[in-house]
Amino acid sequence: MARNRHADDILNVNVGGKRYTVRRTDLLVDPKSKLADWFKPGTVKPIATDKGGLNPLS
Repeated sequence: MARNRHADDILNVNVGGKRYTVRRTDLLVDPKSKLADWFKPGTVKPIATDKGGLNPLS
C-alpha cells in the first residue's frame, strides 16, 4: 500500500533495536543514499515496519 510521503514528515524508525524520531528531511540529506531512496517524497515502494509500526533500519 502506497503512503503519502511529504518532505516535512516526522518519522519513527528502529535502528538496531533503538527507537528514533526523525524528520524526513534529515533522511534525505544525501540524495544518493539508500535512506533517501527509501524515504523520498513520491516513493511508492512500501517500507517494512516492525511489530511496533516503526521502520527498521538495521
